[in-house]
Formats: sequence, structure tokens, C-alpha cells
Amino acid sequence: MFGLEINKGAIYYFSSRRRREVLISQELRELTKKTIIDARALIISRTVPKAEFNQRCINCSLMDLCQPRNTGLPILSKSTIAQLYSIED
Repeated sequence: MFGLEINKGAIYYFSSRRRREVLISQELRELTKKTIIDARALIISRTVPKAEFNQRCINCSLMDLCQPRNTGLPILSKSTIAQLYSIED
């Protein structure tokens, strides 16, 4: 918008009160664009990818809703999908 090149940014984690500097490369920009396209496709299709439990899940605010340790369960209910994506039935 201002014709400036942005080479780094920061992510602030509220729960740990830590800021992490991130270098913004062309590869990161392309990955970000792809991720946005993929997320929009999930919202449009009203599907939720299978949860995979990993270290990041431990401090996630959505862990109770997502339940990543309970893999292999049937597709999430409409109300759970609505909660995740803020969709009104």
C-alpha cells in the first residue's frame, strides 16, 4: 500500500507473553497465500481436517473442542463445525 518492503514481522503469544520475530521471505509469502486459499476451501466445504495431536496442541485454546487425541472419530457435528467456523445454522 505504501510501496514499502517488509522483511520481518513478529508473532506475539498471549498465553506465554512472548514475542517471536519472523523473517518474511518470498517462500513464506507464497506459503501464506496457499494456506489462505486452503482455509477458504475448508470453510466453503464446511469440512474439518482430521486432528493430529502434537506438542502445539498442549497450550491450544481449542484443544477441548478439537479433541486431537480422539482420532478416528466420525465427522464432527454441525454444531461443532459451526463453532469452529462461526457459522450460523
